[in-house]
Order: sequence, then structure tokens, then C-alpha cells
Amino acid sequence: MKTHLWVLLTNPVPSCVPSHGCLHEGANSRLIRPDASGKKGEGMKASKISALLVMAVLFATSAFAAANKTSIQVTKDVVVSGKTLTAGKYTVTWEGQGQNVDLSVAKGKELIVKTPARLLDLPRVSPNDAVVTKDNPDGSRTLSQIQISGKKYVLEIGESTAQTDVASRVK
Repeated sequence: MKTHLWVLLTNPVPSCVPSHGCLHEGANSRLIRPDASGKKGEGMKASKISALLVMAVLFATSAFAAANKTSIQVTKDVVVSGKTLTAGKYTVTWEGQGQNVDLSVAKGKELIVKTPARLLDLPRVSPNDAVVTKDNPDGSRTLSQIQISGKKYVLEIGESTAQTDVASRVK
């Protein structure tokens, strides 16, 4: 939206040129348009800069969010905090500062389970994605770790045990 401000001067200006917006209103008065001074578009520059700053913040936020997100493929039913994940593809996200995080598992747009987890450092980068499960006495499997390809950490869910079984590997 462009706005114009017209100023009424009571003393004539000798350099008034009608093509630049000067209008004569008698011998001692005239209207001038202040934006004829060559400063057009300063408001537009400010809005472009503001838009760029907003876009930069949104981009940084989405980049940070993408860093705490991965996909897993479950090939057999697995239990996470009392909820059974059936075979299929899931999106895993986590939030939090430091080692303790809140892990969410969703299928499509439906949140299946939210549970506490821990980020544990690895001595070297994980070569591939993996879902690590623990066999339970009743024959069910519990999700215990999520390994993420190219990362030097794992997401540990529930109690850590020495007996783990790699249930699925994502290529």
C-alpha cells in the first residue's frame, strides 16, 4: 500500500517543476509531494529486510527440528512404553536439552506413543539405521534403542540391558 503526504507551503519555491508534483495554489502557496526527492521505496526496503529476517528464522527453526527427527522401519511387532507398534514405517522425533529427551513415535500424522529416552554417545559414527529390541519372557519384544546412520549417538528407551537383539535394519 502506497501512501502520499501532501504538504502545503505558503512561500513559493523557485525550483518547483510541475512534473515533480508541485502544484501552484496562487502566488504564495503550493502543494508539494515529499516523495519526489528520490527516496522512493524506503518503506519497501524495510519490508523486504523484515521478510528476509522472518524467513531466516523459520529456516533455522526447521533445520533444527529436522536434526531431531528420523524414520524407522519395524519388521515385527514391538512394544514401546506399553504401546504396540505393528510392522511398518514410523517417524521418530525427540525434544529436550542434554542427555534426557522426550521421544515421540508417530505413524503418518497419528502420534502413537511419547516416552522418555536418553541420548547416549557412541565411540564412532553408526554405519546404518537400526532398531534394537529386547526379548521379553512372554515372547514379546520391547524397543530398547534406535541407532541413526551417520550419528555418534543412539536413542536409548527404557532400561539398558546387556542382552539386545537387532530386530530390523533400514537400508
